[in-house]
Amino acid sequence: DAGYGREILAPAAGSVVYARNDVPNNPHLGAEPGENYYSALHDPVTAFAGNCVIIDHGNSEYSVMMHMQPGSVTVKVGDRVAMGQVVGKLGNSGDAFGPHVHYQLQSGPRLFQDQPLPFKFQNIDAPLHRGEYFVAK
Repeated sequence: DAGYGREILAPAAGSVVYARNDVPNNPHLGAEPGENYYSALHDPVTAFAGNCVIIDHGNSEYSVMMHMQPGSVTVKVGDRVAMGQVVGKLGNSGDAFGPHVHYQLQSGPRLFQDQPLPFKFQNIDAPLHRGEYFVAK
């Protein structure tokens, strides 16, 4: 799969406020893992995000990167990260239909609760489509 194992980089400097590294890869490519798949995991609700890192950039801006490979997250809560620092590897953990990184910018540190914020990649002018491969800048 394109990108599987590729390094995921911090989009900007900040402090890690959430890091998870214990969610297995989704065993069913192209489908959701199933209703009871997460029940045995610690905090099954956030397990839907898979292995995940949330970085506080200040000014109520938090980057969220989801679905990393199990065991690949290289940072922990409280770590300071620099822009471009490796935080994990692209995987298929959590509620993923295939290997990818889910990135979002949001107004606070809480998964599935805080408001999303608009952002723009420097090198993308047209709308992106599901399954499209690109190098973000």
